[in-house]
Amino acid sequence: MKQYINSAIIALAVIIGFFIVGAAYKYKFKATENITVTGLAEKDFASDQIVWTGNYSRKMMDLKRAYSLLKEDEGKIRTYLKTKGVAEGEMVFSAVAIDKDFTPKYELPICGKVTFNFYSPFKHIFKGFNSGVKTGFPSMLINFKKKKWKAF
Repeated sequence: MKQYINSAIIALAVIIGFFIVGAAYKYKFKATENITVTGLAEKDFASDQIVWTGNYSRKMMDLKRAYSLLKEDEGKIRTYLKTKGVAEGEMVFSAVAIDKDFTPKYELPICGKVTFNFYSPFKHIFKGFNSGVKTGFPSMLINFKKKKWKAF
């Protein structure tokens, strides 16, 4: 009989241990079902104004020539927009953004010619300058409906 009591105590201890571990597991991974939002509010509203945006760019080897062509393009765009009724003060032209354009070219290293610790088999070949300008102007939708716009 004493042997059964020892086995029953061990079984009861194991069952109680499983309950304690299960409760701790449930507590640790309990999902919080609260949603907290701070600092953001959204509201839908009707607007009668739109901002028209566009961009134009040039790709050339000569940076000075690309800049002068962009300024010529700006003059043409300003003239076109003036003919369509856009006021000079409403037009916004950003500064010229300039990026160098490179194309990778794969070359095998020549044995005995490499003096660097690291040698990349890719060479970057300069293809020219990409320069561009972003432009935009606000317009009232009421005025937009009265005007006929055509691409230039």
